[in-house]
Amino acid sequence: MYEYTRNPQSVGFVTFIVGTILVANSRKLAVHGFLTSLVYILFPFAEEPWLREHYGNEYEEYCEQAPRFISMESVKRLLRE
Repeated sequence: MYEYTRNPQSVGFVTFIVGTILVANSRKLAVHGFLTSLVYILFPFAEEPWLREHYGNEYEEYCEQAPRFISMESVKRLLRE
């Protein structure tokens, strides 16, 4: 999974939250879901400086290979395999 996205947990949680909002059709849930999704989207930006410092060039190379969240290229590659 980490081959296609550097943050599969965030991708999964945000996808789940968006799906739940659509199914529930609730404004309150939409507000809460939006704020929760925002937190999951911001998490990687907070931890990446530490990862760069701790793992150095290895992490930089990994960042070049795998997108932060998800990209069309990684989706196409997943579907081909």
